[in-house]
Amino acid sequence: MFDDSDIFSIAVDPTRQGRIFASACSGIYCSLNHGAAWRRVQGIPGTNRRTYVVTQTPHNPELLFAGTSAGMWSSKDGGLNWKKLNEYVATSIAFHPKEKGLFYVSTERHGLLRTSNAGDSFEPVNEGFVSRSLLSAESDEKSLYAISQYEGSFAKSSAEAWQPVPFRSELLGEAPGGDWFETAVNPFNKNEWLRASRLGLTKSNDGGKTWRTIQSEWIRSVHFHPKRKGLCFALRQQRVFWSPDAGENWYWFPAKEDAHLSFEKLRLSPAFPDLLFAVSPNRGIYVQTLPQIR
Repeated sequence: MFDDSDIFSIAVDPTRQGRIFASACSGIYCSLNHGAAWRRVQGIPGTNRRTYVVTQTPHNPELLFAGTSAGMWSSKDGGLNWKKLNEYVATSIAFHPKEKGLFYVSTERHGLLRTSNAGDSFEPVNEGFVSRSLLSAESDEKSLYAISQYEGSFAKSSAEAWQPVPFRSELLGEAPGGDWFETAVNPFNKNEWLRASRLGLTKSNDGGKTWRTIQSEWIRSVHFHPKRKGLCFALRQQRVFWSPDAGENWYWFPAKEDAHLSFEKLRLSPAFPDLLFAVSPNRGIYVQTLPQIR
């Protein structure tokens, strides 16, 4: 890889051992040996285009989609040949787990798009949105959620138009939107949410309908442990804190490395339940073994 490449997304092939795709500011890369060595994927013209996302469909691992600053592209042969689909600058792609050919695309200036024919055509699904600048899209078993850069969070079920997810605080009343970084849903209680923002940490016990403030200082990231009930982590003032009771009480989590690293995100994986991952924009990814917190 080019030394100055910013990596925007990673796709691990679930069907071919060792194959990984990565998208970067210098294009698309592929590794066939678990990331030990990389080669640049050719076929998309332009040397100064950023590739924000590259991903495989869950139904056909040889069918790839990429979102670049030069539009959306697809490949039917694992990245050997590429076809341009449109001029949209796609930033993330979410596939329907069961319906083949159905997926959603968040874009830089056109909001959320949907295709039901594997990218042959797209339609906007933005009813209810004010802003078209989306930061992220996620889904659970019932609804699709999106974060708008300027307007906050929205939710949509299969039969409804987009609706804002209300943000209420028992202390602050109606809070302004647009300052939220991340929302975490408790895997043991789907109605229990934590939200990190510039306004602090807030909690909802009714699936995002009403909120109360837990911490009024800037919270950059919040994440529930996928296997330990009630355990969650948050970033405050560039330090990691943990809570044993789903965010009600917090304690400082001492780091083995410099405690003042400028972390941006915290992540936990069901595949590695004893590890806590932290992302620093300038220093890379850090990992720490979790103690047996009770």
